[in-house]
Amino acid sequence: GVTALLYLGRDVLLPLAVALLLTFALAPIVSFLRIYIGAHFPSDVIFSIAVTLLVIWGLRAALYTRAPRWADARAFERWFNWPLA
Repeated sequence: GVTALLYLGRDVLLPLAVALLLTFALAPIVSFLRIYIGAHFPSDVIFSIAVTLLVIWGLRAALYTRAPRWADARAFERWFNWPLA
């Protein structure tokens, strides 16, 4: 029934769900640009998407460079003075 339809339609429904989530995430930025800066439709949407992508890229870069240090158990033990074994 419904599960089969959702499974078969996942190639269409997943991008729609991501677009809906991005719409809610970008709405405050777009409304700020429209009210306080007076930006027009294409420029404020493009700017908000660019800022969002830069924030996501920055977070990814920060996590990518720090994750190997977090995975080191000996560094964890030294930092927290808490032996794991």
